[in-house]
Amino acid sequence: MWALTVAAIYVIPFLLLGYAGKRLADRWMDRKGLDLSGGVRAQLGPSRGRRWVFLLGAWRAERDDGG
Repeated sequence: MWALTVAAIYVIPFLLLGYAGKRLADRWMDRKGLDLSGGVRAQLGPSRGRRWVFLLGAWRAERDDGG
């Protein structure tokens, strides 16, 4: 039981800070009219179609259809 208490003391503040930071960033981006996913897609250029990518030790198919 002591291990769960110690884990909660160390983990919960990080979760709360992360959640609060995300909410603050989302609110700031909404206020400024920014859209991260749209801006990144605009910088990528035309669609590249389907491709295979290596991520975390595994190959997977990724579709880039702009949507």
